[in-house]
Amino acid sequence: MSRVSDTRLRTREAATHLVTTGRRAHDLTVDLIYAEIKQGSRTTINDELKLWKDEQAKAGSPRFQCNK
Repeated sequence: MSRVSDTRLRTREAATHLVTTGRRAHDLTVDLIYAEIKQGSRTTINDELKLWKDEQAKAGSPRFQCNK
């Protein structure tokens, strides 16, 4: 069984925190997350952030919507 890395958990926590402080999920970047958690590989953060964004989009998160 694989274990979830601390970086992956902290990426999700930071993304959720940034969204609750007013950022749109769509606008979150690897650099924003890295600045929050100050650890991990940008590749790991990128992979987990993509998964998190996909989950938010599928769930219909209102902060994920793009202004068009």
